[in-house]
Amino acid sequence: MFEYIRTTVMSWFALRRAKSTREQGTITPNVRKLVEENFDLSTAMAVRDIADLEYQVQDPTGECFTVLLGPGTCTCGEYQLIGIPCMHALACSTRVGFPSDALVAPAYRVPTWRQGFIGKIYPVPSVGGL
Repeated sequence: MFEYIRTTVMSWFALRRAKSTREQGTITPNVRKLVEENFDLSTAMAVRDIADLEYQVQDPTGECFTVLLGPGTCTCGEYQLIGIPCMHALACSTRVGFPSDALVAPAYRVPTWRQGFIGKIYPVPSVGGL
């Protein structure tokens, strides 16, 4: 049983290590999809300046949110909770020409992803014949 689990985890790590090595972007593929979905939702937002990197964002229903791009917060709570820019933050970054990838938390960037698979899982040496 232990050998099956060890072999399975070893294979998973090898596959994920290879996938992360092939990735050319700056953020992981799954996070990139979420950012793209949020970006699509952000196009209908009205953005108004408050101060440097501080904005009021109004959605199509009229609800307003405050986004602080510097510390990475939004009054919707999503941005600071998961570290992936919400639709409101993306509306602001688009307005000022700030790259959306730079708003993503370091945990979701490709170098961090690759570091997660640096470790290797080796077979347990056989004790037969001792």
